[in-house]
Amino acid sequence: MKSIKYLSACCAALMFFACNTLDVPPMNIVTDKDLFTDQSGVTAYIAELYRTMPIPNRQDYDGRSFDINAYDALPEEISGAGNVNDATFAWWNYECIRAACYFLQEFPAYRNLYSDVFVSAWLGEAYFARAYCYFRMVQNYGGVPIVERVLNYPEESIEELRLPRSKEVEVYDFIISDLNKAIALLPETSEAKNGLAQGRVNKYVALALKARVALTAGSVAKYGGETLAAYSGHLAVQNGLVGIPAAKASAYFDTAWKAAKTVEVSNLYALYETTSNSAEALVKNYRKLYQDATASNKETIFARYYKYGVNPTILSANCLPYQLGGTYPNHVNLTLDFVKLFDDADGNPVDWNLRFGTDATYSNHLYANPADAFADMEPRFKAIVAYPNCSYKGEIIEIRKGILQKNSFVDGAPFTMDNVRMASNLNDKYEDATIIGKSGMGAAETTSTGFYCIKYPDEDMARGDVSASNPKDVTPLVEIRYAEVLLTLAEAAVELGRPADAVPYMNAVRKRAGSKKVFTTVTIDDVRRERRMEFVWECKTYWDLRRWRIFHKMYDNTALQILWPVYIFDKDKYYLRVLNTSESNTKLISFDPKFYYLKVPDSEISKNGNLAQNPGY
Repeated sequence: MKSIKYLSACCAALMFFACNTLDVPPMNIVTDKDLFTDQSGVTAYIAELYRTMPIPNRQDYDGRSFDINAYDALPEEISGAGNVNDATFAWWNYECIRAACYFLQEFPAYRNLYSDVFVSAWLGEAYFARAYCYFRMVQNYGGVPIVERVLNYPEESIEELRLPRSKEVEVYDFIISDLNKAIALLPETSEAKNGLAQGRVNKYVALALKARVALTAGSVAKYGGETLAAYSGHLAVQNGLVGIPAAKASAYFDTAWKAAKTVEVSNLYALYETTSNSAEALVKNYRKLYQDATASNKETIFARYYKYGVNPTILSANCLPYQLGGTYPNHVNLTLDFVKLFDDADGNPVDWNLRFGTDATYSNHLYANPADAFADMEPRFKAIVAYPNCSYKGEIIEIRKGILQKNSFVDGAPFTMDNVRMASNLNDKYEDATIIGKSGMGAAETTSTGFYCIKYPDEDMARGDVSASNPKDVTPLVEIRYAEVLLTLAEAAVELGRPADAVPYMNAVRKRAGSKKVFTTVTIDDVRRERRMEFVWECKTYWDLRRWRIFHKMYDNTALQILWPVYIFDKDKYYLRVLNTSESNTKLISFDPKFYYLKVPDSEISKNGNLAQNPGY
């Protein structure tokens, strides 16, 4: 193929990632000569590479599903049993890979038309894009065919083009090799003088991704053998198409450490922090790090940027409590299991049993204000979690499951739902009080768990600007940030047997979170817990649970916990009832270990008879 189709999507894609203005007439079919002899054409080509990279988009359903399927959150509806299949995230796609290969192969013939700085940057972007695409596939399938040149038919026969799957370890090494090439070619900053702009990758973006890739490979090498033992006789296992030799784990962890360390010592990035120690300032600061699209935000390493009137997002509509305009289906509703990960502001574990009690002891665990149960939590918790009766954007967030009717409270008697008035309409009332509150449980498009996730919305945005039909939200989609680099350093250090080296990085993240907890030693469980708290709804936890190979241990016919705030009419107080999802419906979660490697699509196997299927299918 000596010509490539580019539609107007090229220009639209560039707006996601750069501030460049493309003065390019509409194109349908463009030859290499037309495309690569004009800088706008080159820029449009690279914009298409960015567009086709599988970066999870948290404003659409697939992006939300990463966190819903990690089960730190649930959608609006939680009925039905859940078997974590992950087919939603299947991604076998060589479109971006072919485009990157084509650019790397053909563009150098035109390099004399541009400065060496520009040429190096553009070639570096192509290597990065190819690496990013392969990383998504190897995470899903293990080994896939490695293609590093343009395959041509009919110049090459069908049999020549039916490439077999490479070993999983070979794919990881190929990705790291591509990232090393990108690191060598890319400039240190994404600036116009380097042929780049805000949102496009530079040397340190590639280093941060390299750290992520190597950390993943190390985890698969260290923990993957146990889950593959049941398939030891399968050809895909015997041939290394899935699985990485355990002996390679340390080398990968060391690679992750060194790549992340290089980002750290560059001093170009830092946690987004405030000089104030007040809890309110720390809460606002944590939320602001996702909103700040200026160059002064040193925490953002790689992000997709949006512009009102061109490509706004619906993030706020996805996650705001209903009363504030959150009217888009399938909210990310945080589970009580996730909420319980957090310590209080002093860094002490919370005894949640004392706070909530049980149905048998509920009369001794009533709150005049349900927000009091969470009053002493760390600022990061309050920045992320909207809980019953919390204050947010100048309003009290009303979340109720129902009202225990008058003359029904008996001190010392066990709680029963028999006399609880519930509703499926936000306007239904009992004794002049709305039964479920303005954002409460039971109505369509409200929380199913008792909580909302509010880490992304712009607090200064007017309610009318949140609407999913005409949003004005331009919250950047931050794909890599500096906190991940620090926690990669912490995890790699622990995995390398140097837990003391992890301490300063864990303490730095906790300090920004507003917690007074100070680590003196760090375990792998400490790091994992910190990552889950820090990266909820950033499409990280889903992949973490897979690479740590603990998904099947956490979810084996497992019920999740939710919170039902019930208003006790006779006492003018609330009972915060802890409920397992299995008690209110049949939501029991399981993860079959075979899903650590997804099924190679039947359509691909039918086209390429040399593709071996993964074990368990």
